[in-house]
Amino acid sequence: MLEGVDFDEDISRNLAGTNSSKTNIFDELEFDKDEQLIFIFVVEEENQTFGARWMSDDTISTIQKWEEKNKLENYLSERYSSVLTKMAQRKIIDVEEVTDYGNARLYSMNLTEYRSLKKHIYDNQQEVLNIKSLFPKQPTVPMPELDLPF
Repeated sequence: MLEGVDFDEDISRNLAGTNSSKTNIFDELEFDKDEQLIFIFVVEEENQTFGARWMSDDTISTIQKWEEKNKLENYLSERYSSVLTKMAQRKIIDVEEVTDYGNARLYSMNLTEYRSLKKHIYDNQQEVLNIKSLFPKQPTVPMPELDLPF
C-alpha cells in the first residue's frame, strides 16, 4: 500500500491532470486567455456542445454573435479550433459524435462539469469582466475620401 497517495483525488481529476471544475479557470498558469473566454462563453450562452470539422460553423457563428453582443473582438471565434483541441486534450469535453471515419465531429461538456463551471463563473464576476476587458472591439474608423487628381 502506498502512503500519502490520495486515490480518490487522483480518480476525480481527469487523465490530463486538469479538470476545470476543480481548478481556478482564471489561473493564467492553468488556462490560456482563449480557454478562459470559452468557459465564459459556455456559461453565458448555456452552450454545452461544440461542433468540430464541418459542424464547427454553427458553433463559431454562435461565438461571433456572443462576441458582438459583448462588444468583443473576434479573438475566440478565430481561435476556436485550437481551443477545441486543447479542451479535448485536457478531457474537459468528450466526443459526442464521430464521422464515418472515426473523427470527432461533435463534443460535449458533461453536466457535472458544466454546473461546476457555471457556479465558478457566477461566483467570480469581476474576473469575468477583467478577462472580457482584455478583448474590446475596436471602433471602426472611416477612411477619409481621397481627393485624387483624376
